[in-house]
Amino acid sequence: MSACLPGDADHRSSKALEIQVEQRSGFGAMNEFGEHEPLREELVEATCRRYCTAGKFDREFVRGKLRHDPMYWPVLGSPNLPSSGRLIDIGCGRGILLALLDSARRLEGGSSASWRPPSDRLELVGVELRPSLATVARRALGDAAWIEARNAADGDLPSARMIVLLDVLHYLSSTQQSELLRRVAAALEPGGTLVMREADAALGRRFVATRIAERVCAIARGHWRQGFTYRSAAAWRQLLEQHGLVVTERPMWTGTPYANRLVEASKPSS
Repeated sequence: MSACLPGDADHRSSKALEIQVEQRSGFGAMNEFGEHEPLREELVEATCRRYCTAGKFDREFVRGKLRHDPMYWPVLGSPNLPSSGRLIDIGCGRGILLALLDSARRLEGGSSASWRPPSDRLELVGVELRPSLATVARRALGDAAWIEARNAADGDLPSARMIVLLDVLHYLSSTQQSELLRRVAAALEPGGTLVMREADAALGRRFVATRIAERVCAIARGHWRQGFTYRSAAAWRQLLEQHGLVVTERPMWTGTPYANRLVEASKPSS
């Protein structure tokens, strides 16, 4: 993939969809503690219905990602999720995270044990390089979010309370990673948060499994020459701290053989 693409499978290949969902599987309609949450399943279906006009492939892709890929739920459940201001999802793909957030604030039944409805005052923005996926996101979200079809590496980012980079940075070169994170740090408002998921290159067999799965996905999408740039958790922390962010991270591999970590990097209020 080229710059600032998310980990979504290519629209052309249902086989890539199967591989991608399998790569991140392990959660189903359960929370991070392995407990079933009926409201979570209701939220999954409410989000999927937004993709009915996009076609069966996109709708089922979204359902598979929300049921089996844990990366969206920590954003919804984050105590740092802003109550106002702007949230930017860089490499938003089909807008799954943004659709989930908006569906959660429209869902009747209140909050669950692991998330609360986002505020209506939170502005949702997505940036996606591929016009076809940006179009899918626009149809699903309507006026609930602003979707920009452009490369996030070009031009400045607007100010934001939260910026999200889920499975994006390892598609960039080392220089591109540093430059994008510099601009993300500059765009964050004081007290704002960057949320990112990346593999930890220091995790031995787990990291080997991640590299193999990413390569298989790239081949399935027809991207034979796709390059990847991985870093250890310590190296990610060092890079983020160089840009003035305060870093916390935790494993995100429950139920999978992979080396993913969730990183939250906050910009000091001062």
